[in-house]
Amino acid sequence: MKRVISTALLGVLSVATLAVAAEPVAEVLDACKRSTAMVVVRNGRSNGTAFCIHNGEYFLTNFRAVGREKACELIVFPGQPDQKRVSATIERIDEESDLALLRIEPALTVPSLALQQVAAVKEAEELVALSYPAGTPSGADKGATPSISVFVGRATAIRRTDGVIDSIDFDARIDPRNAGCPVLNSQGEVVGIIRRKASGAEIVAVSKLQKFLKEPLIAVRFPPVLDEGESAKFALEFVPILASPGNAQVELELGEADHEKQKAALRSDDGRHYEATLIAVPRIEDRREVQIRAEFGDNGLLAGMIANAELRIDGQPFRLSLIRRIERTAEGWDVVLRDRSRKSTTQLTGLPGEIRLDGVAVATDLSRAGIVTIDALESPTVDYAVRVTDAGKEFVERSGQIPIHGRRPRARTPAESVPPSLESWAFLGENLTLPEYFTSTSPLKRTPDRGVRILDEGGVIQGRDQDLLSRNFEFNAVIAFQPDDKIAYLGLGPGLKDRSYNGLTDSIYLRLHAPTFANGLVGMQNWNKGQTTLGHLGSQTMHAVRIEKLGDSLTFSVDPGNDGPSDDDLNVTYPSLSQLAPYLTAGKCGVFFSGTGTLVKARMELK
Repeated sequence: MKRVISTALLGVLSVATLAVAAEPVAEVLDACKRSTAMVVVRNGRSNGTAFCIHNGEYFLTNFRAVGREKACELIVFPGQPDQKRVSATIERIDEESDLALLRIEPALTVPSLALQQVAAVKEAEELVALSYPAGTPSGADKGATPSISVFVGRATAIRRTDGVIDSIDFDARIDPRNAGCPVLNSQGEVVGIIRRKASGAEIVAVSKLQKFLKEPLIAVRFPPVLDEGESAKFALEFVPILASPGNAQVELELGEADHEKQKAALRSDDGRHYEATLIAVPRIEDRREVQIRAEFGDNGLLAGMIANAELRIDGQPFRLSLIRRIERTAEGWDVVLRDRSRKSTTQLTGLPGEIRLDGVAVATDLSRAGIVTIDALESPTVDYAVRVTDAGKEFVERSGQIPIHGRRPRARTPAESVPPSLESWAFLGENLTLPEYFTSTSPLKRTPDRGVRILDEGGVIQGRDQDLLSRNFEFNAVIAFQPDDKIAYLGLGPGLKDRSYNGLTDSIYLRLHAPTFANGLVGMQNWNKGQTTLGHLGSQTMHAVRIEKLGDSLTFSVDPGNDGPSDDDLNVTYPSLSQLAPYLTAGKCGVFFSGTGTLVKARMELK
């Protein structure tokens, strides 16, 4: 049964963002109720509660209320004359903390509940929870919806990490199926959100909510395909949920691989929507440089970059980028143009007098070369990176690629057709794109230590070589953790989330807990066949990992602190990979990295 709500409590209940401290108790409750909404997923029944936290547009609920759905519905003002049923997208999730951020568009006039600035609940403090019952019909046909319930209870236990409240036991008799219920203190501030517990109810403390909402939301809206020489609009939406930066600057860096990148500041009239119109793909003839290979017969060859100069062939101008090949003949030169047409001439002038080799300009006479091959380095995509900063502090970065109209991936020469290698150490965040050996299912954020972090929940960095089952190899990586990180995963297989259990499908991998989470626990996970504990990382932030396969034997090693061989090193060897992980098959056995943490650098050696 529900407990009777305390008149003394409600007499002082107020919601800071609603300015209702002096209103009667019933009006205070009504105002709080109007900040909540019923969550409906698929089956038309209530799946829990959500509450508005930002501008009538963003709502917070539990992860378990929406699961891995991409969208759901919210019923706002349920049971009232202005009741509305609206679609909501799921913008962000945190499965570990059981949190999900929802967005409705366009925004409604829904009051926001204020978060307590600092988690400061005390034992025996009286708290109020607002909840819609889970599993009941949402009343879509008749407009009738279940009433919101008001629960009163006390904080019976408070758990802290490094002095900060993480969770609170709550003795109110709330149905454990109910999800997403906001919990308020006597000042009307949100002190947390209810999540399921075996007995009673547990509150995810506001400190977890603040961490979850700390990073602003950023959505890029770029052209799906770009055209050469044509201007295109690049737009970005920037939404800081908890606090607006004073004067955010948004910078866009873009350009083709192997070419100089351009940077542009995106403009905004409202501090939220930014845009710029740019020519992202210059015409071939407008390129600043091209790559050449000049063959001088017995005197050797030179290969490097030269200015995209204007040549004169029989007095007619041609940019080098419009030429494929120049071959010296007894009578003069044979020239093959980009459109594969040919010109034979005795008059060819304008070849540049220097070539750039590894950044160093070297004087040369290209007119003496027997064959000059020109490559305009036409990439099939444009690389982009978006950075949002305020007062020099970087809030967030997004990067990715946009296809170029009519461009196809460059064909590999026979020597290049083997899987890409990574035989020397490569810093994964050193360039706009990952080293060729890797690909990613998620946008990435580059870090000051030249590493990368995965931005999307469930995103994976995967090795392109997926046939490691038939190879002997040694893969090395260095991983770093930040204070808010939880678990990083590194191993063999696809590395994708398995919905049937709390793990990664068809994969054998290390589970590396951050030193600030679960005491830095290190364990091995063999898909859904169980876990093995290896030890702990210690307090350092950077750690080395090695995966080595010789024949059918597989070894995982961890060097806590990345300090070389020492007594704290961890390792495990499996003599028969084929028996241990029969789900690993040709075509889906590559290295992967996922979870939280920074993948700083990596190296792959095939033996």
